[in-house]
Amino acid sequence: VEAYGAYGFNLPTRFDPGVAAMILDGWVLAHAHVRGGQERGRAWYEHGRGMSKWNTFKDLIAATEGLQREGWAAPGQIAGRGWSAGAL
Repeated sequence: VEAYGAYGFNLPTRFDPGVAAMILDGWVLAHAHVRGGQERGRAWYEHGRGMSKWNTFKDLIAATEGLQREGWAAPGQIAGRGWSAGAL
């Protein structure tokens, strides 16, 4: 699961040869558009910063639970990737 939720930055979709190799090997890549980014507008950004930062983590947890519930991943088999302030 890749996530970034800070500064109103939208998580870009891009081609990554390393990720492509992992997908060919059976991995699944999911982008979690957590609060703090601006994928869903200014309010989405505001609800993921300052005293509301906890929402960013709740969104990431909900994303991983959804992957498990829908059969894309099993507990204990999910890895996360983020960077900088958006990946606290």
